Amino acid sequence: MTQTKTPGGPPRIASVGLYLQSVLLFTVVGAVATVIAGAAAFPSTGDSASIDPAFIVLFACAVLVSSGVMYGLLKFGAESLLSWAYLLLSWYSAVVVLVLVTQSTPIVVAGAVLSLAIPAAAHHRPEWYSVSAAGLVTCVCAVGVLALLLPVWAVVVLLVLLAVYDIIAVLLTGHVAELSESFEEEGVPAVIYLPLSRSFSRLNGTGSALTLGLADVAAPSVLVAATAVAPAYGPSVAGATLVGILLSFVPLYAGVRSYDGYLPALPVLNGGALVGFVAAVILL
Repeated sequence: MTQTKTPGGPPRIASVGLYLQSVLLFTVVGAVATVIAGAAAFPSTGDSASIDPAFIVLFACAVLVSSGVMYGLLKFGAESLLSWAYLLLSWYSAVVVLVLVTQSTPIVVAGAVLSLAIPAAAHHRPEWYSVSAAGLVTCVCAVGVLALLLPVWAVVVLLVLLAVYDIIAVLLTGHVAELSESFEEEGVPAVIYLPLSRSFSRLNGTGSALTLGLADVAAPSVLVAATAVAPAYGPSVAGATLVGILLSFVPLYAGVRSYDGYLPALPVLNGGALVGFVAAVILL
């Protein structure tokens, strides 16, 4: 997570928090709809599934490999290839969500054609809102599928592993920071912008914004979606988890405002989600 540097007074955290709340709610609501519809079609998933712990290890390895491939493409000057890959991923994610939610061929076909407008807008005019919209569609799909596949305990383990990885990748190796910087420069829909001022424009270079990676939004949202549909937890635990994420944004925001560079957001956001989840399980 980082902040674009432009002149101007300090923004109000309430305004930034409102953007973050909207982003999280859109992601969670879309993911929960995906999970509910997907669970009806695939009943042996989610908390009713018998997940092999090796799946989590394989998923973590896939994150490492994909990160390495993207970093390699960046070093070879293939930023445009990365951009096209994320644009296609956004469209594919929209189709996957349509398939799981509607399971109607005519609607899926029509939706697949209409959803081409999302990556097309991000490619034609990569302003902050079009880039963020394409990234959010990918988040909804990722969160929905993971919450559908994984029981809650596996999601908790996954959040811890991703937080550790984020610390290493941002502060030690630094390759994620390089990727994020390249994504921002090229308008790749792999980041989500939280404007700090109404004048913010990515294309014109005016105003300022915070940028979150897709994983920063998706990872903690998985726990919200998974608990929302799990019979043992339900909406109250999911709501407390969401509140935990929003509250954890306060120290993260303060850190970004005072630190000149990229900070790992997942340890803070995932930590907030886990604190909210544990508190709700104990108290509710």
